[in-house]
Amino acid sequence: MARKLKRLHLDKRLVVLAVLVVLAIVIAIGYAAKGNKKTNVIIPSTSSAAKTQEKGSDNQSSNSSTGNSDTTNTAPSKDSSSSQSSNLLTPSGNFVSNHTPGQKGSPLDENSVCNTTPGATCYIEFTKDGETKKLAARVADSNGTVLWDWTASDFSSGTWTVIAVASLNGQTKTSQDSQPLEIQ
Repeated sequence: MARKLKRLHLDKRLVVLAVLVVLAIVIAIGYAAKGNKKTNVIIPSTSSAAKTQEKGSDNQSSNSSTGNSDTTNTAPSKDSSSSQSSNLLTPSGNFVSNHTPGQKGSPLDENSVCNTTPGATCYIEFTKDGETKKLAARVADSNGTVLWDWTASDFSSGTWTVIAVASLNGQTKTSQDSQPLEIQ
């Protein structure tokens, strides 16, 4: 009888151990899947141009070049409405003003420019190891220009790919910066 009880106690321990191993494997898989999950963060920025529109935020406001006033602009300006039937131009411009911010004493402040078709929406996307950060989408002015002022202080160290994305009337075009954003 004592042997039977001892054997039953040993079997219970093996079952508990097996359950713990399975639980540990499930938790490890969950953490691995979470590590591969793509994050998407909008980078706070201000506009250097008074008539750009920021989409994707609840307040849809943009700052004038002085930074003193917020204006709400929910549609492209009349100047750019004539281009609504135009073909979309591939984004170009100085997507990042300093590709090595914070290095050798350089500031973390950045300026970005996207040139495309007037009235098109443009944003700039930064990716590294499954993490994504974006400058909020804005509508290009009558010259086809979108400007952002922002800081690279929230970027983790490493090499970030820089891509500009422009959209208009169901068309989308992208352009990758020839140089990555290097954060140390």
